[in-house]
Amino acid sequence: MANKYTWSVKKMIAHTEEQGHKDVVYSVDWVCSADDENQNVVSTSGTQFIPFTEGGNFTPADQLDLITVVEWVQSAMGDTVQASIKEQLDALLQEKAQPKTVEVSLPWMAS
Repeated sequence: MANKYTWSVKKMIAHTEEQGHKDVVYSVDWVCSADDENQNVVSTSGTQFIPFTEGGNFTPADQLDLITVVEWVQSAMGDTVQASIKEQLDALLQEKAQPKTVEVSLPWMAS
């Protein structure tokens, strides 16, 4: 089973006005989580700046939905960055499934 990736949005920042439009989102704080068949879960986060396109389909911040904002984030970051994020998450899941380091007990503290 392949790893599953889930995108969410923690925060959006908007200009109060830009080119005659109100509440124009220009910055999105996102989280991408991944989980595997063993129910391991890892995540990474970042901020993506969203370019304003005059003449495009404008939606004020209070009318946006998660799907639209995630599509903006993914479009703005491009396929290469998205692939890099997934590779990073895959590596973190692999480390959880087969750790290369472990915390060891302090032998002198054994009871």
